[in-house]
Amino acid sequence: MNGSTDLLVQKSDIDDANPAPIYQQLASVIRDKIASHELVEGSKLPTETALSKGLGIGVSTVRSAYSLLVDEGLVTRRAGRGSFVSTPVLNRKLASLYNFTSEIRELGKTPISRVVKFEVGNPSAEVARELDISTTSPVFHIQRIRCADSDSLVLENVTLPVNRCPELTADDLKGSLYEALVKRGYAAPTTAHEIHEAIVLSKHDAKLLGRHPGDGAFRVTRTAYDLLKIPVEYAVNIAPGDKTRYVMDLGVDGTSVSKAHQL
Repeated sequence: MNGSTDLLVQKSDIDDANPAPIYQQLASVIRDKIASHELVEGSKLPTETALSKGLGIGVSTVRSAYSLLVDEGLVTRRAGRGSFVSTPVLNRKLASLYNFTSEIRELGKTPISRVVKFEVGNPSAEVARELDISTTSPVFHIQRIRCADSDSLVLENVTLPVNRCPELTADDLKGSLYEALVKRGYAAPTTAHEIHEAIVLSKHDAKLLGRHPGDGAFRVTRTAYDLLKIPVEYAVNIAPGDKTRYVMDLGVDGTSVSKAHQL
């Protein structure tokens, strides 16, 4: 993709008889080209001026089309450089228990887990309360960086009671933790309670995630339960703000909430 207009959209792609606004038609054409991989991630799009002249439409129309694609996570604007096709968006349904590994695989990316810490210790009073154990009970302290290919998306800080998965090893942490628990015959989480907060990255977390201290991020605090409603996991996960967005659809019959990692 060299950014020329005729390789992106042709005048015949825009139908004046179509009741849809021209900017929506333009966005639809570009969206389809991204979905079919005719436009690959990282491709630079024509400037708004070049595309408007090539198609004979207003610059504001092109700008509206690009803005729509930016809102959808398909296009990224880079100051002073132009507009580019984003890497795929990872959609997370918050209404169901999340599986990072499977979602990354569905995008054709390679899920990678970098284990920073795996040790046995004791929980703090707060964590012990959440896990319904005593502060003298041994727990696994786990810290991992979850990546899509080489892109760091989540810093996980997980606490698991040792007596609920005593044979867990560091090798089990290279993939899906929940899948590893099931394979070993342990109870895996089936429900969870989460709290999402907007934060700024500390110097320590920023270094681990390859970001700058003070960058925006989300902190997700989760207590997960098995089928018997017994708490089996307590986690505090940090997701960089530049790779994470939340989407909520509201309706009279209910609310649909989703999370997306901008890869």
